[in-house]
Amino acid sequence: MIEAGVDVDFNVVIRSIKGIDSIIQSIGRCNREGKLDKGKFYIVNYSEENFKYLKEIKNSIEATSKILEEEIDNIEKLRDNYYSGYYINNLEELRYKIGSDDLLSILSKNTVSRSEYKKRYGRSYNNYQIAQSFKTAALKFNLIDNETDSIIVNYDKYSDELIKKLREAIKQYEIADIKKILKKLQRYTVNAYNIENMKEYLEQYKEYGIHILLDEYYGETGIEKEELSTLII
Repeated sequence: MIEAGVDVDFNVVIRSIKGIDSIIQSIGRCNREGKLDKGKFYIVNYSEENFKYLKEIKNSIEATSKILEEEIDNIEKLRDNYYSGYYINNLEELRYKIGSDDLLSILSKNTVSRSEYKKRYGRSYNNYQIAQSFKTAALKFNLIDNETDSIIVNYDKYSDELIKKLREAIKQYEIADIKKILKKLQRYTVNAYNIENMKEYLEQYKEYGIHILLDEYYGETGIEKEELSTLII
């Protein structure tokens, strides 16, 4: 991971397959200074990556895979073909359905809301320049539909100490202390889908919405239980 704005140069770049836009961004790190005749850039299709809950990324990978099969001799054409295929094949999904309407509509013509306004007030909503439902879009739009839960993991002495204090605060019903400790533990949390499938691996305090991963399942390399790895973001 490289912070934006950091100018570095690599002879070889290996990049997991994603959307062409992300791949082109990575290409910019290869032989950036032009000191070599050419650099080497590899795209890896890692079969064990799980995008079950990230359909948009899955679709972008499929679009990229199809484009890479074509004989294209420049990046501009590669990019243009990718976007043409990606948006055409995912047009309905990219409208982002919200109830009986979609995000594209409520942030443009907003036909449904205009119609409801006319029914309620007996006149058209034509006297106002702005008719978009910005608040509705902000409240109802979720890029990832499935909600996740935070799980506290223990991987150093400081987190171990905080978790012990958290258990004691919960035992004593010290709500103020619980909130303070949870704030300090934010750096020791990971997000997970389908937390109900992880019960046997967790110490849970459901009344507080607190979930702690049992120590034996977290180590220096992260989650150390294979069946859990696909549930963690």
